[in-house]
Amino acid sequence: MSVGDKWSGVYGSADGEAFRRTLDEAFEVSGAVSNVGEWVPLLGWLDVQGFRRRMKRLSKMYDRFLEQILHEHEASMAAAGDGGQPAAAACDLVDVLLQLSGEEEEGSAGAGADSEARLTRDGVKAFILDIIAGGTESSAVTMEWAMAELLRCPDAIATATDELDRVVGWARWVAESDLPDLPYVDAVVKEALRLHPVGPLLVPHHAMEDTVAAVNDVPVGTHVLVNVWAIARNPTSWPDRLDVFLPERFLPGGGADGVPCHHPPHHPPPTTSPSPSSSSSSSPAIAASASPAASALCLPPPPTLTSEVQPTPPIDLSH
Repeated sequence: MSVGDKWSGVYGSADGEAFRRTLDEAFEVSGAVSNVGEWVPLLGWLDVQGFRRRMKRLSKMYDRFLEQILHEHEASMAAAGDGGQPAAAACDLVDVLLQLSGEEEEGSAGAGADSEARLTRDGVKAFILDIIAGGTESSAVTMEWAMAELLRCPDAIATATDELDRVVGWARWVAESDLPDLPYVDAVVKEALRLHPVGPLLVPHHAMEDTVAAVNDVPVGTHVLVNVWAIARNPTSWPDRLDVFLPERFLPGGGADGVPCHHPPHHPPPTTSPSPSSSSSSSPAIAASASPAASALCLPPPPTLTSEVQPTPPIDLSH
């Protein structure tokens, strides 16, 4: 959906695994907690830990990978004809961004628009990298936590499965159009994100101008870390067993009544702040993925197995 069918399965190849490792390394070197230069600005220019050198190396690797994606999409669009418009079934996000970039270049050439407001080729690559980095590991981690919490709550699995059987059934997969009719599955995802935020401190924010946050003065140049983990465990907002996995709190009449239920994005632009009205665009995708998994968790065990864990017999070491 984002970069096409070919690149969606790239993780199974050697190039895909190398790209995955570069993503892991990028998350590591961009962490605000481990970078001494973020806490002691006077040491930042020394690059004691080598983070800047590693980021420059990673940026070149990303650029080669993204250029390859763009070149192949441009070739497909040119081969499709009809003014470079690909078939609707083959159109993905990269095609849309390339079309917008081309239209803005043509429009700015005739109207003399501000070049800073145009979607450039580097801007297209930045969009793609944000989606790949923010939509792979984060969704997978949230899915794992949701499944782990459901395994500990048989009642929640039963409720989610009943809802899925009633709305979707067993003859087809869950579609995005089903999500408005799956409030409990949506509540499961929201509760998993509350207890286990992908980025407990989000990404470091940088104040572009003097501002006031609540009653705090934030001068320009301030590095701000938003503690989402603490916000999700504030007893004032979550009075009902805040450390317990309880999807019912997000249902009508639950303990989250009056609390904004939108989750802040884990990777917002550096000039924005995670307000309660900001919502994570990955939540519907996670809900759609979690739905069949929740149904699978409710399947009965094979006849040779029991649902109870049997103790391991002691080992006799006397012989």
